[in-house]
Amino acid sequence: MTVNQRNSTLMALLMLQFLLVVAVVVLFFRRQPSVGSGHVAALTGAALMTVAAGLVAATYLRIFRRSRSIPVFFMVTFFIFTMLDATKWVQLLVLDSPWPHYAATVSRVTIFGHLSGALALFGSGLYAGSHRLKWQGVAFALGLFLTASLSWAIPIDSSVMPENLVFAAGFPASLDMLTALLLILGVINYAEQAIVARDTRRAVTALSVLLIVVGRELLYHRTEIAMMFLGTGLFLAGGITYALRNYRDYLLG
Repeated sequence: MTVNQRNSTLMALLMLQFLLVVAVVVLFFRRQPSVGSGHVAALTGAALMTVAAGLVAATYLRIFRRSRSIPVFFMVTFFIFTMLDATKWVQLLVLDSPWPHYAATVSRVTIFGHLSGALALFGSGLYAGSHRLKWQGVAFALGLFLTASLSWAIPIDSSVMPENLVFAAGFPASLDMLTALLLILGVINYAEQAIVARDTRRAVTALSVLLIVVGRELLYHRTEIAMMFLGTGLFLAGGITYALRNYRDYLLG
């Protein structure tokens, strides 16, 4: 993929996500479903995650629009798919409608965003660790196909609605473990570069990725107010640090 093709792909994805978020918010406030006290925190976390990820993705697209960095491309992809947390708001709309059986389908979409983001972050670390890897367009398309297939095919436990408004996937929650593994490997790939090169600047990049991952997972899984605001802070701190570190290399390159 050329730089223009990557930018066009990311811009199209970001616009689609933005339109989806707007549609969800408008529909939610028009329908005004009943919201239990235990769900307010989950909706707040989803809103924080969606807004933070959208702002970071838009900023990255602006400042790295001429960058040839494949790791940055996949990192922006991670931020964009993270915006699918907004579908947690759809969950309450569906549960309060005549078609509550579609709640499992909504969870599949949320899970797809979580898993796709994890795979994108893993790809970012993988390409950062080896500049000889090619075919990033094929890797991008294949990753979307695999995550969509897994999200659709794996069994969903719809007997109990967790506090974070996403049904568990797999037995027991095996898809969550796969997602966690991809995120951990993504961080390890960045850390391995810093260790091999003995470069403190790369260590800062690895730390920023770790902050992004921890913040993202806190906002996805936890519903305590303190944890959600901590997650937002870590996510934004990691995103800003990663941008500053890579923008310096972009200018020097």
